Amino acid sequence: MRVRVIVTEQVGAGDAPESVVSDRVIETKSQKRLTAKRATLLLARYFPELSDWGAMVVKTERGWRATRSIMPTEKCSFHHVWQHYYVTDLP
Repeated sequence: MRVRVIVTEQVGAGDAPESVVSDRVIETKSQKRLTAKRATLLLARYFPELSDWGAMVVKTERGWRATRSIMPTEKCSFHHVWQHYYVTDLP
C-alpha cells in the first residue's frame, strides 16, 4: 500500500490559508486499511518531531490529520504558526 503525507503550514487559525511544505509518498508492506492507529504509527516513524509529544490524529475530508504548533507569530505570542500533517492512502 502507498500512503501520501502532505505537510502544510498555516499562520493563525480558522480560515487562514495553508501552504504546502512537503508532499511525500511512503511505501508500506501492509495492505491493511488506513486507520487512526496506522496513521499515527506512520507519522511517528517518518516524522520523529511528532513522536516527541505523541501525535493524535483526527479524521478530516483530506485524510487523517495531526497538528502541531511550531512557533508563535512575529507580532503576537497568542497566535501561532501551525503545521498540519495529512495522511491518505493511495490506490
